[in-house]
Order: sequence, then C-alpha cells, then structure tokens
Amino acid sequence: MSMNSKEYYFKDLEEIITDPILIGSSEDELNEEIDNNMWRISFDAELKKV
Repeated sequence: MSMNSKEYYFKDLEEIITDPILIGSSEDELNEEIDNNMWRISFDAELKKV
C-alpha cells in the first residue's frame, strides 16, 4: 500500500523529531547553534485539502 501525500508529509516530519540539536559551548557559537536548530514546518494548499 502506498502512502498518500498527507501520510508522506507526516512521515517526513519524523526527521525533525529525531534530528539531534547542536548545543554550543560558547557565545561565539550562538549563530551556528541557531542555524542548526531552527526548523520551519509548512504545507501547501494542496495538502491542506487532503
């Protein structure tokens, strides 16, 4: 049985849930920490209809 687009979308989100976070050891590493630990979750109008 193949996954529909909604199932695939949520399956793909598992990467974020299991993605390790970067914890810097100094204030100098703050920008790298922000770049590595910031996620954006969105979906298109087509998926919203499903």
